Amino acid sequence: MALETDEIKKINDLYKELDQKELKIQSIDNNLVTAQNTVNFLNQSIENYKEVISELSGKLDTVIDLLTKTSKAKK
Repeated sequence: MALETDEIKKINDLYKELDQKELKIQSIDNNLVTAQNTVNFLNQSIENYKEVISELSGKLDTVIDLLTKTSKAKK
């Protein structure tokens, strides 16, 4: 039994629609991967900044202790 022209056109249209949806899904998937990579990068940057701030805080505490001892020694 041969398919009529309208039926063939409908099937072709459905395949085109399916292809478009697959492309949209792939695009969304790519965007999600990019977003996840961005979040990972930002989290790593935050951790790096926390380490730097912690080191600076420790050095600042040392300077304050030295200044306090020097100040007390002068009195």
